Amino acid sequence: MSEKFDLSFDCVDGDLHYFLMTEEGRTDGPLSICLHGLGSHKESHLGTAVSFCRAGFRSVGIDLSRHGRRPGSDTRDAMLDIDYVGTMFGMIQQSVSDVTRIINHFGVSSAAVHGVSMGGIVLFAAMIVEPRITVASVAMGSPDWIGLTENLGIDPHHPALDRVARYSPLEHAEKMHPCALLMLHGTDDDVVPIEGVQLLNEKLEPLYRDTPGRFEFIVYRDLGHTYLDDMQERSVSWALKHI
Repeated sequence: MSEKFDLSFDCVDGDLHYFLMTEEGRTDGPLSICLHGLGSHKESHLGTAVSFCRAGFRSVGIDLSRHGRRPGSDTRDAMLDIDYVGTMFGMIQQSVSDVTRIINHFGVSSAAVHGVSMGGIVLFAAMIVEPRITVASVAMGSPDWIGLTENLGIDPHHPALDRVARYSPLEHAEKMHPCALLMLHGTDDDVVPIEGVQLLNEKLEPLYRDTPGRFEFIVYRDLGHTYLDDMQERSVSWALKHI
Protein backbone atom coordinates (compact mmCIF):
# COMPACT_ATOMS: atom_id res chain seq x y z
CA MET A 1 0.00 0.00 0.00
CA SER A 2 1.29 3.46 -0.88
CA GLU A 3 2.70 5.56 1.95
CA LYS A 4 2.39 8.78 -0.04
CA PHE A 5 -0.53 11.12 0.58
CA ASP A 6 -2.03 14.16 -1.07
CA LEU A 7 -2.83 16.97 1.38
CA SER A 8 -4.75 20.12 0.49
CA PHE A 9 -6.20 23.00 2.50
CA ASP A 10 -9.36 24.94 1.68
CA CYS A 11 -12.39 26.54 3.31
CA VAL A 12 -16.17 26.52 2.92
CA ASP A 13 -17.96 29.87 2.56
CA GLY A 14 -14.75 31.67 3.44
CA ASP A 15 -14.74 30.68 7.11
CA LEU A 16 -14.87 26.90 7.64
CA HIS A 17 -11.23 25.89 7.22
CA TYR A 18 -10.43 22.24 6.54
CA PHE A 19 -7.80 19.90 5.18
CA LEU A 20 -8.35 16.94 2.89
CA MET A 21 -5.93 14.03 2.90
CA THR A 22 -6.06 11.11 0.49
CA GLU A 23 -3.72 8.42 -0.71
CA GLU A 24 -1.64 9.83 -3.54
CA GLY A 25 -3.67 10.06 -6.73
CA ARG A 26 -6.89 8.77 -5.15
CA THR A 27 -10.12 10.76 -5.35
CA ASP A 28 -12.67 8.17 -4.25
CA GLY A 29 -13.30 6.34 -0.98
CA PRO A 30 -15.68 6.98 1.91
CA LEU A 31 -15.39 10.23 3.84
CA SER A 32 -14.05 10.44 7.38
CA ILE A 33 -14.12 13.65 9.42
CA CYS A 34 -12.03 14.33 12.53
CA LEU A 35 -13.04 16.80 15.23
CA HIS A 36 -10.30 18.05 17.57
CA GLY A 37 -10.38 19.11 21.21
CA LEU A 38 -10.66 22.45 23.01
CA GLY A 39 -7.74 24.80 22.34
CA SER A 40 -6.42 22.65 19.49
CA HIS A 41 -6.79 22.80 15.69
CA LYS A 42 -7.32 20.57 12.69
CA GLU A 43 -3.60 19.95 12.11
CA SER A 44 -3.32 18.23 15.49
CA HIS A 45 -4.95 15.16 13.92
CA LEU A 46 -2.93 14.84 10.74
CA GLY A 47 -1.57 11.58 12.14
CA THR A 48 -5.12 10.34 12.63
CA ALA A 49 -5.89 11.35 9.06
CA VAL A 50 -2.99 9.21 7.83
CA SER A 51 -4.43 6.20 9.65
CA PHE A 52 -7.86 6.73 8.07
CA CYS A 53 -6.26 7.17 4.63
CA ARG A 54 -4.36 3.92 4.99
CA ALA A 55 -7.74 2.25 5.53
CA GLY A 56 -9.04 3.72 2.25
CA PHE A 57 -10.83 6.84 3.48
CA ARG A 58 -10.70 10.39 2.24
CA SER A 59 -9.87 12.10 5.53
CA VAL A 60 -11.01 15.60 6.46
CA GLY A 61 -10.09 17.66 9.49
CA ILE A 62 -11.92 20.89 10.31
CA ASP A 63 -11.18 23.75 12.66
CA LEU A 64 -13.97 23.89 15.20
CA SER A 65 -15.68 27.20 15.93
CA ARG A 66 -13.24 29.82 17.35
CA HIS A 67 -10.27 27.50 16.74
CA GLY A 68 -7.38 27.37 14.32
CA ARG A 69 -8.00 29.78 11.44
CA ARG A 70 -11.67 30.35 12.33
CA PRO A 71 -13.01 33.82 13.18
CA GLY A 72 -12.83 34.56 16.91
CA SER A 73 -9.99 32.17 17.66
CA ASP A 74 -7.87 35.04 19.00
CA THR A 75 -10.53 36.04 21.55
CA ARG A 76 -11.74 32.54 22.48
CA ASP A 77 -9.90 32.21 25.78
CA ALA A 78 -10.85 35.71 26.90
CA MET A 79 -14.50 35.01 26.10
CA LEU A 80 -14.36 31.72 27.99
CA ASP A 81 -13.06 33.64 31.01
CA ILE A 82 -15.92 36.13 30.76
CA ASP A 83 -18.74 33.64 30.11
CA TYR A 84 -17.62 30.02 29.94
CA VAL A 85 -21.07 28.46 29.55
CA GLY A 86 -22.34 30.85 26.89
CA THR A 87 -19.12 30.82 24.89
CA MET A 88 -18.65 27.05 25.05
CA PHE A 89 -22.29 26.37 24.20
CA GLY A 90 -22.03 28.75 21.24
CA MET A 91 -18.89 27.05 19.94
CA ILE A 92 -20.49 23.62 20.23
CA GLN A 93 -23.66 24.68 18.44
CA GLN A 94 -21.74 26.34 15.61
CA SER A 95 -19.43 23.33 15.27
CA VAL A 96 -22.45 21.01 15.01
CA SER A 97 -23.68 23.13 12.11
CA ASP A 98 -20.18 22.99 10.62
CA VAL A 99 -20.29 19.19 10.51
CA THR A 100 -23.39 19.43 8.33
CA ARG A 101 -21.72 22.11 6.21
CA ILE A 102 -18.66 19.98 5.51
CA ILE A 103 -20.79 16.93 4.66
CA ASN A 104 -22.80 19.10 2.28
CA HIS A 105 -19.59 20.43 0.76
CA PHE A 106 -18.39 16.95 -0.15
CA GLY A 107 -21.83 15.86 -1.30
CA VAL A 108 -21.84 12.47 0.42
CA SER A 109 -24.78 10.53 1.82
CA SER A 110 -22.73 8.83 4.53
CA ALA A 111 -19.73 9.83 6.65
CA ALA A 112 -17.65 8.40 9.46
CA VAL A 113 -16.91 11.00 12.14
CA HIS A 114 -14.29 10.75 14.89
CA GLY A 115 -14.41 13.23 17.79
CA VAL A 116 -11.85 13.76 20.53
CA SER A 117 -12.69 15.55 23.81
CA MET A 118 -14.56 18.72 22.78
CA GLY A 119 -14.78 17.19 19.32
CA GLY A 120 -16.54 14.22 20.91
CA ILE A 121 -18.96 16.55 22.70
CA VAL A 122 -19.73 18.14 19.34
CA LEU A 123 -20.12 14.73 17.70
CA PHE A 124 -22.70 13.50 20.21
CA ALA A 125 -24.77 16.60 19.43
CA ALA A 126 -24.23 16.30 15.67
CA MET A 127 -25.53 12.72 15.72
CA ILE A 128 -28.87 14.02 16.95
CA VAL A 129 -29.45 16.25 13.93
CA GLU A 130 -27.33 14.79 11.11
CA PRO A 131 -28.51 11.39 9.80
CA ARG A 132 -25.63 11.18 7.31
CA ILE A 133 -23.30 10.43 10.23
CA THR A 134 -23.63 6.67 9.88
CA VAL A 135 -20.48 5.77 11.82
CA ALA A 136 -19.24 7.60 14.92
CA SER A 137 -16.37 7.10 17.33
CA VAL A 138 -16.08 9.31 20.41
CA ALA A 139 -12.91 9.49 22.50
CA MET A 140 -13.19 11.33 25.83
CA GLY A 141 -16.39 13.18 24.88
CA SER A 142 -19.62 13.43 26.86
CA PRO A 143 -23.31 13.77 25.95
CA ASP A 144 -24.18 15.09 29.43
CA TRP A 145 -23.86 18.86 29.20
CA ILE A 146 -25.27 19.54 32.65
CA GLY A 147 -22.87 17.02 34.15
CA LEU A 148 -20.02 18.87 32.46
CA THR A 149 -21.08 22.21 33.94
CA GLU A 150 -21.34 20.63 37.39
CA ASN A 151 -17.81 19.23 36.99
CA LEU A 152 -16.59 22.75 36.19
CA GLY A 153 -18.26 24.20 39.27
CA ILE A 154 -20.63 26.40 37.24
CA ASP A 155 -23.31 28.17 39.28
CA PRO A 156 -26.40 25.90 39.01
CA HIS A 157 -28.53 29.05 38.67
CA HIS A 158 -26.63 30.27 35.60
CA PRO A 159 -29.28 31.72 33.22
CA ALA A 160 -28.09 29.63 30.28
CA LEU A 161 -28.38 26.23 31.97
CA ASP A 162 -32.05 25.68 31.16
CA ARG A 163 -31.20 25.99 27.48
CA VAL A 164 -28.11 23.81 27.87
CA ALA A 165 -30.21 21.11 29.56
CA ARG A 166 -32.82 21.26 26.81
CA TYR A 167 -30.26 20.66 24.05
CA SER A 168 -28.08 18.17 25.95
CA PRO A 169 -27.62 15.05 23.75
CA LEU A 170 -28.17 12.85 26.79
CA GLU A 171 -31.82 13.94 26.74
CA HIS A 172 -32.19 12.88 23.09
CA ALA A 173 -30.24 9.63 23.15
CA GLU A 174 -32.79 7.68 21.11
CA LYS A 175 -31.99 9.84 18.06
CA MET A 176 -28.42 8.46 17.96
CA HIS A 177 -29.72 5.02 16.97
CA PRO A 178 -29.07 3.30 14.52
CA CYS A 179 -25.69 4.98 13.84
CA ALA A 180 -22.78 2.61 14.48
CA LEU A 181 -21.38 4.16 17.66
CA LEU A 182 -18.09 3.45 19.45
CA MET A 183 -17.37 5.22 22.76
CA LEU A 184 -13.90 5.24 24.35
CA HIS A 185 -13.24 6.70 27.78
CA GLY A 186 -10.94 6.49 30.80
CA THR A 187 -12.29 5.82 34.29
CA ASP A 188 -10.11 8.54 35.85
CA ASP A 189 -10.88 11.36 33.41
CA ASP A 190 -11.36 14.47 35.56
CA VAL A 191 -11.71 16.85 32.58
CA VAL A 192 -14.62 15.10 30.86
CA PRO A 193 -15.94 12.63 33.45
CA ILE A 194 -16.97 9.17 32.32
CA GLU A 195 -20.31 9.29 34.18
CA GLY A 196 -22.11 11.01 31.30
CA VAL A 197 -21.01 8.30 28.89
CA GLN A 198 -22.07 5.61 31.35
CA LEU A 199 -25.55 7.17 31.54
CA LEU A 200 -25.74 7.22 27.74
CA ASN A 201 -24.62 3.60 27.61
CA GLU A 202 -27.53 2.63 29.86
CA LYS A 203 -29.98 4.45 27.58
CA LEU A 204 -28.60 3.07 24.31
CA GLU A 205 -27.99 -0.58 25.20
CA PRO A 206 -31.70 -1.52 24.87
CA LEU A 207 -31.95 0.27 21.51
CA TYR A 208 -29.03 -1.71 20.07
CA ARG A 209 -30.11 -5.05 21.55
CA ASP A 210 -30.98 -6.44 18.10
CA THR A 211 -27.76 -5.08 16.52
CA PRO A 212 -25.16 -5.30 19.30
CA GLY A 213 -22.25 -5.21 16.88
CA ARG A 214 -23.11 -1.61 16.01
CA PHE A 215 -22.63 -0.28 19.54
CA GLU A 216 -19.61 -0.61 21.82
CA PHE A 217 -18.33 1.13 24.94
CA ILE A 218 -14.61 0.66 25.67
CA VAL A 219 -13.50 1.59 29.19
CA TYR A 220 -9.83 2.22 29.97
CA ARG A 221 -9.13 1.50 33.62
CA ASP A 222 -7.10 4.10 35.56
CA LEU A 223 -6.80 6.37 32.51
CA GLY A 224 -7.23 10.13 32.75
CA HIS A 225 -7.93 12.61 29.96
CA THR A 226 -5.42 11.09 27.54
CA TYR A 227 -5.83 10.22 23.87
CA LEU A 228 -4.24 6.85 23.24
CA ASP A 229 -2.99 5.29 20.03
CA ASP A 230 -5.36 2.44 20.82
CA MET A 231 -8.31 4.86 20.66
CA GLN A 232 -7.23 5.96 17.20
CA GLU A 233 -6.65 2.40 15.98
CA ARG A 234 -10.02 1.19 17.28
CA SER A 235 -11.77 4.17 15.69
CA VAL A 236 -10.26 3.50 12.27
CA SER A 237 -11.14 -0.21 12.47
CA TRP A 238 -14.68 0.69 13.60
CA ALA A 239 -15.17 3.07 10.68
CA LEU A 240 -13.83 0.56 8.17
CA LYS A 241 -16.14 -2.14 9.52
CA HIS A 242 -19.34 -0.10 9.50
CA ILE A 243 -19.11 2.50 6.72
